[in-house]
This record gives sequence, C-alpha cells and structure tokens, in this order.
Amino acid sequence: GVTIYGGNYGGAIFTPRSVGPTFVQLAIDPPNAASANSVGLPLATNGVWTCPSRPGLPVYEAGVNHYNIGYQYFGGISSWQNPVYNGPSRSPVNLNTAQPHWALAADAVVKVNGAWGGNDPSRPYVYANIPPHCAENSPVPQGGNQAFVDGSVRWIQAEKMYFLSSWDSSGRLCYWYQDTKDFPASLKTFLPALRFQP
Repeated sequence: GVTIYGGNYGGAIFTPRSVGPTFVQLAIDPPNAASANSVGLPLATNGVWTCPSRPGLPVYEAGVNHYNIGYQYFGGISSWQNPVYNGPSRSPVNLNTAQPHWALAADAVVKVNGAWGGNDPSRPYVYANIPPHCAENSPVPQGGNQAFVDGSVRWIQAEKMYFLSSWDSSGRLCYWYQDTKDFPASLKTFLPALRFQP
C-alpha cells in the first residue's frame, strides 16, 4: 500500500507523527491516516497497522490528535535522533531515492523509561504488549518482524538491532535493524553504544 501511494505521488510517502523536527514512529497524524486509507491501509483496530500480538491498536487519541499504531513506521522520517547522533536518516522519504535494504516498518521493540513492558495506567492501549515477541516468562524481546523498502519481510534477532532514532531519546529507546553499509561515518563510530541491550 505504501508503494502504491508513493507511485501516485512521485515516490513521496506519508510520514508518522511529527513533533517539530522529530518523528514519533509509533503514531500517525489524521491527515496521514487519510493518506493511508486512500491506498487500502485504514487505521482500523486490529488491522494491518498492528502486530496480532498487540490487539486493540490502532487507537485514536483525541487529546493529542493522533493514532497510536502497533508497529514502528519509518516512511518519511528525514532525520534520526539518538543520544549520540542527530542527523540525516537512512529511512525512506521518497521511494525513488530510497535503498531497497532500508527498513520501512518494524515491530515495536521499545524500552520505556528504562524497562521492557512500559506501563501507563492512563494509556493502557499504548503500552499493551510492548514489546511483542518476548521470551517465555520474560519481558525481554527475542526479536521482531521487519518490512523493508524492497517489499521483503524478515524476522530479526534482537541482538542485531540498534537504537537508531526516537522522539524521546532518553525515555523511549526504539530498536530495529538496518544494514549499516551506507550509514554516515559519524553514526558508524557510535554503533556499539547503540546496540540492543536486554
């Protein structure tokens, strides 16, 4: 569906929620939800925008005017932000210039406020079953499914993931995998510090 949308708009694809210069890859603003709906990707509960292990999403939050989704979505993210790097992303902003190995979406492997399995009683729908795919009797994720620009989907072991970007780089550590071959040198230098930590 994202590829179809890009084909209709010169390769440009809709973005997740933007907050100033940063992007909340776990949420989508209403105008972009309408864009997704236009190509058969409606933000409907228990639809294509959430892992079956995270039922009840997407859900609209009126107080902040966005949809919380069950995956990380990287389309249109032009910059990455983490504790050691703030600069151009290697995420697909335009499908005509994106590399086939760039991640388009990933399971929500997110550490919230220093712990796996974040909790906020006022917003249980956001934190339910995050991260999915944990080891038995453990909150630590084993890995996650990821979709790439070339249309492929793969299971990625958690140990291969990095904390590459988040809208809250101290409280929301968002992990996913991407081949590092075209990362900027300034980011490659710090990759060991960004590697997945159980």
